[in-house]
Amino acid sequence: MSEAAVDTIERGVFQRTKKIQAIIFNKNRLSALRADMFFGLEHLYSVDVSGNRIAIVEPLTFANLRSIRHLDISSNQLQTMPMDTFDNSFQPEPNDRRVIYACNNPWLCNNQLDWFRNLLRSNADIDIDKPNCISACNSDLNVCPAKGTPLRDVDFCQSDNPPQPLRGTALDYVGWIILAIILTILMISICLLALIRYGMSHRHKKKKDQEIDDEQRIMSGAYQASMISRSYAPSHAGIDLDLPKAHSLEDRPTYFT
Repeated sequence: MSEAAVDTIERGVFQRTKKIQAIIFNKNRLSALRADMFFGLEHLYSVDVSGNRIAIVEPLTFANLRSIRHLDISSNQLQTMPMDTFDNSFQPEPNDRRVIYACNNPWLCNNQLDWFRNLLRSNADIDIDKPNCISACNSDLNVCPAKGTPLRDVDFCQSDNPPQPLRGTALDYVGWIILAIILTILMISICLLALIRYGMSHRHKKKKDQEIDDEQRIMSGAYQASMISRSYAPSHAGIDLDLPKAHSLEDRPTYFT
């Protein structure tokens, strides 16, 4: 149904035809693709929703579609898609062409779209461009990659987001770490001063004890030398004995019988 000004698709409308293989809703007024639109359509091979106003794709919109090989989402307002949009779909098969036309969309090439760009890089056989219509990045807050960069190109950006200053808990941890370092240095300094003081005190006490020992040896040697000199000194004083006075024979009386 092309160019019919359709802006809404009722729930379950496609599921009424179980073996539907192609859905064409290009050049209408659709603004979103719901997850229930294509659910359970195991035979669906091609979907064309190009030329609408689609800005939102819900999670799992094109997931678990085993037969799908052709998707045209070009010329819409898509900036990003959920990571699980194509889960278990577009599986590679030998000699089978896969198409995801994604050109002419204002793709926002930030980290939320990396999964899609990596999918395209690792599956080079998937066609994403039309003649004169290149699938490219439109803009990014960090101006990297530059506007017009093809979706498949590898970006050489340092970071998708500028570095943020430390805040909250991280900054608190830095403060605590600095405080711990200062306290550690202070404790080490106190311990070193205590050891130095103990060493000086011990050395002073040892020196004082040595001086006392030297004085005692000197005094002991002097005392022994004094005693030896007294034992060998000559005696000049006479021995005072209380004896009776001596008498001669002439002084004694003579008795004759």
